[in-house]
Amino acid sequence: MKPIILLTLFLLSISNFYSQNPDWEKRLEFNHLEIIGKCIANERELPNTTVYVYENDTLVYSFKTPFRKDFSIPLPLNTEITIVFEKNGFVSKKIFIDTHTTYPEDNYNSIAMDIEMLPFKKDVDYSALENPVTIIKYNLETFSFEFDKEYSIKMLEEQNKIVNQMYVSK
Repeated sequence: MKPIILLTLFLLSISNFYSQNPDWEKRLEFNHLEIIGKCIANERELPNTTVYVYENDTLVYSFKTPFRKDFSIPLPLNTEITIVFEKNGFVSKKIFIDTHTTYPEDNYNSIAMDIEMLPFKKDVDYSALENPVTIIKYNLETFSFEFDKEYSIKMLEEQNKIVNQMYVSK
């Protein structure tokens, strides 16, 4: 009985996913980029995180992350996407993906990532997280989508400063 209920809930969420923006589904019929991962906190899975997907600053759809399963976010090519991860008691995080490519007919591998959510604590400066924690864009040299390494390292350093503040403010 329980698997049937879970399957029904999953199918309803997919239906809701596409009913929010029918054009989105049509654009995904062609090649697309897929982001796969999970939200975690303290090395544990963090299900039911709300994920908002924006295209050029317009909300396209949202969903809750599943329990014991990776999320999967298909993205159309040749646009700019911001994905925001939110959970009560945690600091929001966002990633930016520029899916513009000169080769839209190519098939692209998915990009895997875990989003490490930080618990909210008073007296900690989280302002660095107003920016995306990473940027993904097309690399003309490797013909693939990749993390912007320099930017990602800079943001990782900013997150480490925040974590250090969190331990000091106990």
